[in-house]
Amino acid sequence: MLPKTVMTDDFVTHLPKGGYLVIPSHILDTLSKYRQRNSSQPESGGTFIGCFRQGSDDGPISIEIVSYTEPSKMDSASRYGFVRKSKHHIQKVLNAWKRSGRGLTYLGEWHTHPESKPNPSIVDIANWKKNLKGKTAILMIFGMESDWIAIWDGSEITELPPLIPDQPI
Repeated sequence: MLPKTVMTDDFVTHLPKGGYLVIPSHILDTLSKYRQRNSSQPESGGTFIGCFRQGSDDGPISIEIVSYTEPSKMDSASRYGFVRKSKHHIQKVLNAWKRSGRGLTYLGEWHTHPESKPNPSIVDIANWKKNLKGKTAILMIFGMESDWIAIWDGSEITELPPLIPDQPI
C-alpha cells in the first residue's frame, strides 16, 4: 500500500528490461477506494490507458499510465470475482486512442482481491494467458493492505518491485 503522507505527483517502479512504469498518484488514490475492506464489498476492476515511451532510439521503453476505467453496474462483480462486461471500458480506451492520434492505448488491467496481501488467482492467470497472448500489459491487484503489480510480456508474468514516489531530478 502506498503511504498517504507522501506529497508527489507520480509513483514509479523499474521494468525488467530497463525503463520505468509511471503511475500518477491521483490514479492510485482513486483506485484504492475500491479496496475490499469489509465483507460486503465485491471485487472491482477496470483497465489502464497510457503510452509506451522510448527515451532514445535504442534506449529501454518506459510505460506511463495516464487514465483508467472504473467498474460499472453492467460489470459482473461478487465478493470473489469480477468480470468486465460493460462496453464503457473498451469505449474509453478507443476514445483515448482516437483523440491522441493513436498515442494512447490499452496498457493493462487492475482489480481488487479480498485479501491483505494479494496474489493472482488461477482464474486471473488463465484469463491473462487467454486474453493477453502476444500483448504487453501492466497487471495490478489492490489488496486490503498492500498491492501486487506485474508486467505481462505476451507470454509470462514478471512481478515488479513496489511502486515508490518519483524523485525530482
